[in-house]
Amino acid sequence: MGSKIHAEYWIPAEELEAFNDAIVGTIEVVSEHRAEGQGKSET
Repeated sequence: MGSKIHAEYWIPAEELEAFNDAIVGTIEVVSEHRAEGQGKSET
């Protein structure tokens, strides 16, 4: 699922640990989009 407005990375499994180790700082979730009826339950 690509788009012109965001980057999508496909990391081979054997490279995933090195990729994660290279992340500096924290990752901030700025928005979330889910299909209706999917995701967190409202109780």
